[in-house]
Amino acid sequence: MRTMRRSQVFLMAQASVAVLLITTGFQPMPAPSFPLMRAQQLLARLGYLPLRWQRLVTDSPVSLTQAWNAPPRGLWHWTPAPEAMHALWSPPGTPNLLTHGALMTFQRVAGLPATGTLTGSTCRALDVATHIDQVDPHGNNFALVNEYLGSLHPETLTLWHNGRVVLQTPVNTGITQAQTPFGTFPVYLRYRSQTMSGTTPWGTAYSDPGVPYVNYIDGGVAVHGFLRAAYGFPQSLGCIELPIPAAAQAWKYLHIGTLVTVAPNVSPGVVAISDGVSPRPRPAHRSQPSALRAGSSQAQGG
Repeated sequence: MRTMRRSQVFLMAQASVAVLLITTGFQPMPAPSFPLMRAQQLLARLGYLPLRWQRLVTDSPVSLTQAWNAPPRGLWHWTPAPEAMHALWSPPGTPNLLTHGALMTFQRVAGLPATGTLTGSTCRALDVATHIDQVDPHGNNFALVNEYLGSLHPETLTLWHNGRVVLQTPVNTGITQAQTPFGTFPVYLRYRSQTMSGTTPWGTAYSDPGVPYVNYIDGGVAVHGFLRAAYGFPQSLGCIELPIPAAAQAWKYLHIGTLVTVAPNVSPGVVAISDGVSPRPRPAHRSQPSALRAGSSQAQGG
């Protein structure tokens, strides 16, 4: 039997719960959308954020309509998470990278366009998911790439799952002529394997078939597996190259919306560059995912 996609499961759950919603008196709110803080509360409740929100029990009960229009007060608590993730959060109710990535992941699970933007359809889906207690199937994942510039330390990628390190591996980042951008970026496109082609900074065309475990984070920059004689120093044309066995392990945890931070000379505990804006120009020679030839890749969701 063919395995159903998570978005299909979500849609089936929405359909099957329709009678329950009516009989219990619950109906998704008719307003176009609710405030960002309410979305953050629900994302935290469903496990899409590395924080938990607890409503103040001293407050008087509020109806769903009131919660939609004016989010109830509550307390926020961090779940186990690396300090680097803390730098990506801002006061509740304000936009931040953690919320953007969480929205992308939820939208992907719910079968919606993974834009990271709070839309009316996203609000309605969050309401339904909360009512049926459909939590994040992936858990909280985060990757930190250390570019050890001008040092003897190897370049590394550290990957956390629910606050625990599940992978640390040497990696290769971009050479001087095609540097990997600094910043924090959500995974926005994934391919189980792909032919990567383009032009080097010296004008030579290249085509690498069967590049495995490709996770795009910024334009044509991706985290992927690649066979090299050694790892831990700049060798790529801007991508983050992992040993293939490590890339296979990372593939299990890098999903649409998973945040990847690339920063220079930092320890895994702290990161200063987290605004998602690259101070380096993007070289035009990197292969762009939108320009792939038909049949050259196998797309994977989630």
